[in-house]
Amino acid sequence: MPKGLQPRLAFAYQAMPIINLLINSNLAVFDFEKESKKVSEMLWSDFEKDAKAILDELTGVPIIYSSQRNQCLAYKWKISFNENAKTPAFFNTFPEFNHNEINSFTNTNVKFTLLMLNDSEDYINIKKRFAIVSDILKEKGAKVIEVKLKGKNRLSKLIYGMLLADWLAYIYAAKSGVDPLTVPIIDDLKKRLIL
Repeated sequence: MPKGLQPRLAFAYQAMPIINLLINSNLAVFDFEKESKKVSEMLWSDFEKDAKAILDELTGVPIIYSSQRNQCLAYKWKISFNENAKTPAFFNTFPEFNHNEINSFTNTNVKFTLLMLNDSEDYINIKKRFAIVSDILKEKGAKVIEVKLKGKNRLSKLIYGMLLADWLAYIYAAKSGVDPLTVPIIDDLKKRLIL
C-alpha cells in the first residue's frame, strides 16, 4: 500500500486483499475485468454532477439513513462528512430508526438535511418505510434528499455510493474553505494522548 494515504482514502488498496481471499476460497465469484469496466463506465463528471446536485440542497447537519443492508455505506458517508468536510454528520438504519429516533423530529428547530440512501434491491418493507418516513418528515418540515444508488449489481452500487460520498464531502470542504485531507483535531488528540 502506498505511504501517506489517509485510511479513508485507501479503500481500493484495503479491499483487494479481501476480495482476492474470497475468490481464492471459492466464497465469491468476481470478474475483475468486467467489474472494472462497470466502474469505469461511471464517469467522474457524473459523480461531480450528482454531488453538486445534493450539495445545492444540503443545509445544516447531514443525517444519513439507509437499510441495514447498506449500513456500512451510510457509515462511510458519515465518515466522509466528518473527516473530509470537517462537519458533524450522523447516520442510522431502517427499521431501527423507526423505534426511537423518529420521535426526535417532533422538534425541527435544528437545521439538518436527511440523506436517504435508496437501493432498488432493498426489501420491499424497507422501501415502504423509506417512502412513508420521507413523507412524515417532510410534513414536519425536514429537508429530505433521496440518493439513488446507481449500479448494475451490489458491488457497483457500493462503489458508486462510496465515491459519491467522497466527491460530495470534497466539494463541501472546498465550499467551506477547509482542507479535506488533513485531520488537525485528530492529530492534536493523538499528541495530547501521548503526553
